[in-house]
Amino acid sequence: MKRTLKLRIMSLALVSAAFVPAAQAFDFEVGGIYYNLNNTSVSVTFSDLQGTYSGNVVIPAQVTYRMQTYPVKGIDNLAFINSTEMTSVKLPDAITYIGDQAFSHCSSLTEITLPAKLQRIADFAFEYCENLSTLTIPASVTQIGYASFMYCRALTEIQVTEGNPIYTADNGILYSKDLRMLVHYPASKPDTEFTMPESVQIVPDGAFSPQYHLQTININAALSAVTDGLFAECARLGCINVSPDNQNLASVDGALYDKKLTKLLQFPLFHESSYLALPETVTSLADLSLLGASYLHELEMPAALTHIGTFALAGCIGISSVICHAPTPPVSTPNPLNPSGEIFEPAVFAQASLQVPAESLDAYKADAQWGRFSSIYEIGGSALDAVDAPEAAAPTVTYDLHGRIIPPGTPRRGFRIEVMPDGHSRLVR
Repeated sequence: MKRTLKLRIMSLALVSAAFVPAAQAFDFEVGGIYYNLNNTSVSVTFSDLQGTYSGNVVIPAQVTYRMQTYPVKGIDNLAFINSTEMTSVKLPDAITYIGDQAFSHCSSLTEITLPAKLQRIADFAFEYCENLSTLTIPASVTQIGYASFMYCRALTEIQVTEGNPIYTADNGILYSKDLRMLVHYPASKPDTEFTMPESVQIVPDGAFSPQYHLQTININAALSAVTDGLFAECARLGCINVSPDNQNLASVDGALYDKKLTKLLQFPLFHESSYLALPETVTSLADLSLLGASYLHELEMPAALTHIGTFALAGCIGISSVICHAPTPPVSTPNPLNPSGEIFEPAVFAQASLQVPAESLDAYKADAQWGRFSSIYEIGGSALDAVDAPEAAAPTVTYDLHGRIIPPGTPRRGFRIEVMPDGHSRLVR
């Protein structure tokens, strides 16, 4: 099974919830391990999506079924998913692949030695292995899938066995062999500053999801683009610097933009300023671009602004003043993750004032989103000038990835925003 996860809308709240089948048959069980028969070999599979395995699990090199002995050569999609009480796994050397989400949400897993003949690690294979601190990629691995190590929160380093033709590790960071792609930066690597090697041109979505210690990221001249929300879960990030020689990206006051300063790509989660005035050239805010900036109190938007990305301002619960110079209210395009095109948090509509051009007052008041501000008046005026204030904002409504309302109190597997004790926000599942 292959699942498609658009990470950054969430990828991140923006991607999403794990899609798994309701059931998948296994061919037989021996010694508490479930297998599928594949002609001349077998693979380990799952029997229960709620988690099957616990403790220290040892997968044998071969297994006998109906008087025939078969080598164990694969770990199927979802094989160990949600085995939250499994602490270690020993795999036989003959294993050649680990399937999609094979170890997803194995939150107690602290130890696994990848087999010497392993060739492929599929998408999301180890996502949410929250206690796995180190991992060594064998020399035989030639394919590592999308976001394979996303939300491995305790991971401090990734190593690669010498002789691997496709991958390498430098200072605990996983790269392609030619150093053109940064594959994954470990979540708990303790360094506070990272300078991207000059050779890096590609950083895939999820490579920094999450990162708990980086305060400064220095982007090289060669990086051609970043996906929306690439650094949105760098919990301590305060500054992004870009080489002046980069032809596609730029930084202003520690925030990341495209080269022409028409799009805000990332305002660091831990930026020191409580006031943000976007450059006059900015026409759009990328998805997740200000996600979780709860310290932000004042936001000034330029006249050129027309579009606000999905969850661009999610978690910005501290905003008390918005000045928008745009003559026409900027919009956020509805989608399954944000079916109403929500722009601000409900608390912001209730607590913040909105200043807009005098000639646009009526347009903003009539807008389904902007009209929810309790105080709207012309730029340079006074809150006392605000009239016809709308009623208090409606309660927050939470949706799943298909646009369905999630009733309050319902356990959910999708992303949500959680406000931490220090006032900052994080995106969690």
